[in-house]
This record gives sequence, C-alpha cells and structure tokens, in this order.
Amino acid sequence: MSNANARANATVYDQRRRKLKKRNKRYFQRIMITLIAFYAICLTSKMWLKNNYKNIDITPIGSVVSQNNREVTLISWSYCRDERKMEVLLGISNTAYDGNDTYEWSAEDKDAGSLKVTPIIEERNFVVLQLTDLPSRITVISLRMDQSKIQDFETIRLYAAPDRNMKSVADIKVKSKEEYQIQQIQSEIELANETISDLEEEIRKNKSTIRNLNTAINDAESDLQYQTSSEMESTNQKISTLRSQKKNANEAIDTAKNKIQELNEKIENLNKEIDSISSSGR
Repeated sequence: MSNANARANATVYDQRRRKLKKRNKRYFQRIMITLIAFYAICLTSKMWLKNNYKNIDITPIGSVVSQNNREVTLISWSYCRDERKMEVLLGISNTAYDGNDTYEWSAEDKDAGSLKVTPIIEERNFVVLQLTDLPSRITVISLRMDQSKIQDFETIRLYAAPDRNMKSVADIKVKSKEEYQIQQIQSEIELANETISDLEEEIRKNKSTIRNLNTAINDAESDLQYQTSSEMESTNQKISTLRSQKKNANEAIDTAKNKIQELNEKIENLNKEIDSISSSGR
C-alpha cells in the first residue's frame, strides 16, 4: 500500500514539475519576445517616428536675430536633397562698428551631429554659406555664428528644418558675387510681396467688419424708437462701442494702405538696384 502511495505521489510531483517547467518556459518566451520588440522599435524609430519641432524656435525667412551688437537677417535657406547640400544667405549689420566683421561658422543636425560648413562669400554685411555632405535624413539644423576675437561674444544661432523655412531646389551652384547680391534683393522683393498680400487680406477683413458694424449700428438705431429711457441708454452705449470699433477698423485700413504704398516704393527701388548691379556686371 505504501509503495502505491509513493508511486502516486511521485506521479503527482512529476506532473507538477512538468507544468511548472512549461509555465516557466512560456514566461521566458514572453520576456524574450517583449525585449526583441523593444529593441526593434528603438533601432528603427528614426525611420518612422516623425520629429517633434514644437519646442524648437525655427528662424523664419526674413527675420532678424539681434545679439552681440549684431543684426543677422536670414535671407534664404536652400536645400538640395539629391546633392546633399544647402546654401544659406545672411545679411549682417555690425552696430558696434568695431571692425570685427569676420566670423566662425559651424552647424549641427539635431540627430546626425556636426555638419560641414564652407563660407562661399564673406562680405562685411553679406555672407553666403554652403553646408555639404549632409546626411540622407535632415531633422533640425542649428547654424552657429561666433567671433573668437571678442571675449564676451555669445554664439548666435539660427534654426532651420525641411518644410518649415528651407526651400527645396533642384541644384545648388556657386554663383558670382553679383548674382548672390541679386538673389538677396530678389528675396527681399519676395518677402515684400508676401507682406503686401497679407496687408491686402487684412484690408478685406476690416472692410467686411465695417459692413457688419454698419448693419449692427443701423439695427440698434432703429430699435431706439421703441425703447424705454433705460433701454435707450443701454442701446446708445452699444452704438457708441460699435462706432468706436468701426473707427478702429478704418484706421487699420489706412495704416495697411500706407504700408502697402511704402512696400511698393521699396520694391521699385530694389528693382532699380538689381538693374544697377546687372549693368555693372556686364
């Protein structure tokens, strides 16, 4: 009898041991699958994860970065994906007039690291840079401007990203100084025309606002004849507010028209400057 019990116990023990071994095997298999999936995601994330640029201030074309008594204008930032090359045009104003008008340039991609920067033209107030041997995938680029002769000079940074402030081009070729100057002026004309379009849209919106305000004023004035003295007081206050809003809208239209006139004069002068440069280069 005792032998039978011993065999039964041994059988139960063996069954439990096999179940536990099977359970542990499944447990470790799950861990291995999880680890493999985790590493696969980490290794391929750059291929499919979209970059989040929300926390980085991309430098708009035409904007001015002021620092160290320097005003640096980002004129254009061109990118040729096929050639793995970029071209950056900058306007520089040295408001310190200290004679330190040459700078050290470097660039870095947020993911790929340091990039090769070559100055093509370095004038006192105008610089053309080329970034070459770029990685196949660009994220956010930080362009840095330094001046080692000035002790307290803080690095000036401009930021760019594809589909944000970079212009895609078919190729990038080195041009003459005069061609770059014309390109700079053409960029200014383009920005001026964009500003004119924005101002014209602002005028259209304000005209629409004035039409709506006129309707509201007429309706309120019509209501006065059927109102009590207290209601009339409230309506008159409303009419006064509406007329004030109408006045502000008319003033905004006049301001926008004056700006458009100034910009058109600027464009005319810039075109004359292009003609002058073209004539001198012949």
